[in-house]
Amino acid sequence: MQSLYWTGAVLVAAIAMGCEAPVQHRAVHPTATLQAAVDAGAQKDPLAASYLTLARGDLQEAAIYSGTDRGDRALERAAVDSKVALAVATSNQQRADALAAQAKVKQLEGELCGKETIQ
Repeated sequence: MQSLYWTGAVLVAAIAMGCEAPVQHRAVHPTATLQAAVDAGAQKDPLAASYLTLARGDLQEAAIYSGTDRGDRALERAAVDSKVALAVATSNQQRADALAAQAKVKQLEGELCGKETIQ
């Protein structure tokens, strides 16, 4: 009975080890993040644009060396570079939105104060 238990455990472990995703499926994540960074306006910011360039170069290298350690490392670099580009572009957009909201608040405060003094 106990040997049956261990046989089942070894079989489950062997199946789990064999279920690793192929390398080409992992390339979807960096390209999706890269596109999200472009959509967020990363090309307009010099720092974000430099990370876009790095990510694109890493994706090209990953395609050339697909299935090798070098290709895997290039894919990991592409993922990180595209995440940084997205973060920079997003933070810049959030900063611009916050400044616009702050200006709107000041405008409304000015209008409110102006109405109070007239009455």
